[in-house]
Amino acid sequence: MSVASSTSTSQSHIPWWLWPNVLSLDAPLVAILCQAALARAHKVSLLPSVYAALFLTVWLIYVVDRVLDGFSVKKDARLSARHAFYRRHRSLFIFFVVPAGGIALLWLALAEIPEGIFWRGQALGFIVALYLLHFAARGHRLIYTVGNIMACMVGGVVLWALPVPVPFKILYGTVLVALLALAVGRRAGDSFRFLPKEVVCGYLFAIGCSLSVNFFTGDQLAHPFSPEVLMLALLCSLNCIAVSCYERAADTQPDPDGITQTWPHIARLYPMLLISLAGFVCWTLSRKMPLPLVLFCAAVLFSTILLGVVHHLAKRMSPELCHVLADVAIAVPVLAVVLAPEHLPKIASLLLEGVPFLE
Repeated sequence: MSVASSTSTSQSHIPWWLWPNVLSLDAPLVAILCQAALARAHKVSLLPSVYAALFLTVWLIYVVDRVLDGFSVKKDARLSARHAFYRRHRSLFIFFVVPAGGIALLWLALAEIPEGIFWRGQALGFIVALYLLHFAARGHRLIYTVGNIMACMVGGVVLWALPVPVPFKILYGTVLVALLALAVGRRAGDSFRFLPKEVVCGYLFAIGCSLSVNFFTGDQLAHPFSPEVLMLALLCSLNCIAVSCYERAADTQPDPDGITQTWPHIARLYPMLLISLAGFVCWTLSRKMPLPLVLFCAAVLFSTILLGVVHHLAKRMSPELCHVLADVAIAVPVLAVVLAPEHLPKIASLLLEGVPFLE
């Protein structure tokens, strides 16, 4: 698939609809919507501070990632509007915005967040930090390798000492080993990656959205390997893959870690990936489950369809607009689940009475 080429908006007027993306507000908004939808699917009531902490955490991660990206691109490279914005205001974010956001997040974590969520967030935060190190330091071979080895050694010891459930320890430990293997076994060139960063990003994003819900359900629901978390991870991964495909035509210096560089034909396979996710959701729906969870699965299915529509129309739109619409494709169906009336499941249950996969 190819997208319409256009002059980057980084050097021209930024339209109003692109500002949430430029300011990195789109991903945090999607995160708290997914968290709210999962909470409603499992009948969990979350504190406002939990939503605020997730929003601030995701926002800081995306800001740091985009600031770090600015150090690895050439000065004459044509960049997307958001990357140009962060490179232009790099000092402001490094010395003021990120420290202030970190202090606010620390206060929320220590004063407002339940201790169990705090420790789980610490473990996940370490993995995210390792993810940023793995992909942000790609241009510095020695720092990249030594940093990953030291981080994995220290992180492995700390991880198993934290009061975190064993499934989370196994999951995070596996991620540590995988990232360490990538660091040590990395080829000299940047054209090869065993594990696409879009897949890692999508899974970590889904874990972050489900972490609090899993805690309040006593580690029984919305755990890292539950169907709803896995389908959300796949949906977020496909969103990231789509964005990589759209921006490949916009940037003169594409991300060497992007899936379009490691798997050049991924755009052609993208429709099959969407169909595979839709099939997984349909298989999940065929199993017996509570109706609120059915609504969440239906939202994921509808988001998958919308991503397919955006992919089909991408040739007629600018890369920036495609990126925004890909995020909207996830946000709108999930928002519909969050805002659905409380009595909707009862009405749907009456209408669908007798369908075997509902209870």
